Amino acid sequence: MLCFKNKTGSRGKEAEEEMELYKVEELTQKIKLVDAKGKEHIGKMGQIGAINRAVNVTKYVSRGRSIVLECQVDSNSKAIWDGPNGENGSIVYADGSMINPKLSNKRKLKLVGSMDNREYNMEIRNISTREEGVYRCSQRNLINRTTRATFVLLLIQVEPKNPQIHGKINGKLDGQEGVHLQLLCTVTSGIPNETITWYNVSSKIDKGGPAILNTTITPSRYDHKKKYICSINHTSLQKPLQEIVTLDIKYPPDINVLLNVENKVVECSPNGIPPNFTFYQWQHRSEYGQLIRSLPDSPILKLDSTDGNIENYQLNGVYECRAENGISDANGTTVRTGKINVLLK
Repeated sequence: MLCFKNKTGSRGKEAEEEMELYKVEELTQKIKLVDAKGKEHIGKMGQIGAINRAVNVTKYVSRGRSIVLECQVDSNSKAIWDGPNGENGSIVYADGSMINPKLSNKRKLKLVGSMDNREYNMEIRNISTREEGVYRCSQRNLINRTTRATFVLLLIQVEPKNPQIHGKINGKLDGQEGVHLQLLCTVTSGIPNETITWYNVSSKIDKGGPAILNTTITPSRYDHKKKYICSINHTSLQKPLQEIVTLDIKYPPDINVLLNVENKVVECSPNGIPPNFTFYQWQHRSEYGQLIRSLPDSPILKLDSTDGNIENYQLNGVYECRAENGISDANGTTVRTGKINVLLK
């Protein structure tokens, strides 16, 4: 019967025979690490020798939950599970059908499955950081004496936290029409990596992560007051983490000019963000574009204000309103113009 000891001790000839199970150098050199976090963890734990040893599978589990580590074995084989032993490297967890009685967490362990079904699986219950690390299922075929190993990296999954949309102030993000705007969402990464998705209301516009997703948009005036959502998905979350921002898009005004025929009044009605407008003198022009007169810089203009006895036909022509809110258009122009053709009878 095998006497369980830390593999760093000596077990004589019997131990030397058992150590053949661990002669898997040629195999492990050919397999790549599948998880960068696993590589880092192996380096910290000092398990299974050099960091370039292989990890076939990475498993993630929530703290306090159970997991089954699976190992397919040959029907005519002898198998051993070993795993993390804190700062002391690795230690045998199970040999054949027996759990190592010297393990402090032995009550958490159970061999499940059947060797007849080529299963040598080990269940670990009530997972804590004590069980985190690299596990190895080693087997030796008793007929052809070949050896094979399966490595499992077990990590406790950690929820991502602290999602942030950079530049957001009081729930808003400032931008300008036609000018590139960065949507930068960050999160403190979890284990395993999370995915980050940007949505324009319900339409997906970009996906990435982990930790950061930086997306550039070119907003238009129709994006003003639209909500953009940064959504973080992770295996440990029942629903995604979300951060929401409302765009505050500045844009130059469109200018409408309205005519009140009865009162002989035209009104300049700009529509832009911010809604703070500077008005310039009205321009009264002929139908051929010739300047007839310049009129006061007011949003509302009474056509016959300069001469109460002026005839209607003399008031006819094109009236131009000019205004700005300090925001330039794609051509760099800030002053915008609206016009209306007045024809009084």
